[in-house]
Amino acid sequence: MNKRPLRDAGANLQIVPISKEFIPSCSKIVAETELWRHYGIDYDRAFSMFSTAFESGEHIFVAVLGGDVVGFVWIVPRGMFGRSGYIKLIGVAPQMRGHGIGGALLSFAENELSKHDKDVFLLVSHFNSSAIRFYKKMGYVEVGRLPDYAVKGITEILMWKRLTGRDLS
Repeated sequence: MNKRPLRDAGANLQIVPISKEFIPSCSKIVAETELWRHYGIDYDRAFSMFSTAFESGEHIFVAVLGGDVVGFVWIVPRGMFGRSGYIKLIGVAPQMRGHGIGGALLSFAENELSKHDKDVFLLVSHFNSSAIRFYKKMGYVEVGRLPDYAVKGITEILMWKRLTGRDLS
């Protein structure tokens, strides 16, 4: 597939709160992503997770380009240690990777979290080297490792970024 740089379509990318109609598309992104198979998350499980989160009013946002959902980010304000933001999940449709959508979603999430949090944390699988490079490029640093945390045999790398110099305590 020819990759179209996001800057060519940037004005058309919208990041909006999830709605019920977006749940199937977000679930499809998860189902089409090899990474989540390691965690036993298929389309049905993803659909259930997104539906429950939507009904609970959790903070999930979707990236929409040309009417299609091309990514999502799930954030939890004060979700880390009760004082820092947490990015629970972030995903980009496989055919849209490399277009800057992940960066746009991450920047959006950081902006949302910075309204109440001065730091943000996320977990990344030890074998996901492209994501580790991406997060480091975006200013995250590794602060710990959690072996067998979510799934036996997978080490989660805990990454952290300071969002603001403001005192939000």
